[in-house]
Amino acid sequence: MKSIFLASLCLISSALMITSCSNGDYTANPGKSGASNPIYQPTPIGVNVTGGNGNGSGGNGGGYSIAGGSFTWSQGGTNYTSNTAYAIDTTAGGVHLFELVGIQGLTNASNLQGKYILVQIANYASSTTTYSLGGVASSGVAAAYYYDVASATSQKIYIATTGTLKITSDGGKGNYIQGTISFDAESAADTTQKVTVTNGQFKLKRY
Repeated sequence: MKSIFLASLCLISSALMITSCSNGDYTANPGKSGASNPIYQPTPIGVNVTGGNGNGSGGNGGGYSIAGGSFTWSQGGTNYTSNTAYAIDTTAGGVHLFELVGIQGLTNASNLQGKYILVQIANYASSTTTYSLGGVASSGVAAAYYYDVASATSQKIYIATTGTLKITSDGGKGNYIQGTISFDAESAADTTQKVTVTNGQFKLKRY
């Protein structure tokens, strides 16, 4: 069950990078009738997760906790502490991606409100590195997304335009990766809507 969830999670989140530029109609006019948002996910990451227990095991009600560590950040004058946080390797479109995830509030299928940060690094090798943040992962640049989820069918997605991800230590798979993050982002649907994430700190178990 856990492996199925992890595989589907990889597929959903990895699709963000591949499809983020795939719909010209939406990019040109996100309010246009029939223009689909290329990175909108009807089922947000984390809805089947039962919450963090810090060791990557456990679960109840059919959901599994894969939390391993912590992810905190500030946004709009509010401090957030993830209840589920982890790092995972995946591959999409032949590109190796390494993902850092911090989820606050999304705990299971009955709780579809919350916020989370998703970071994708292309072709990552364990090292202490500083990345610029943007909307597409590439050499030296990590993609970052901020999700504000109101319900299963309503969420705002903000894509990083500028920012910094600094990895201060990484013990490799099965161990912890640590670092800091801050970025400015704008709404995928309306670029006049913006968020700023500051004071982000993470210590995540690598799965």
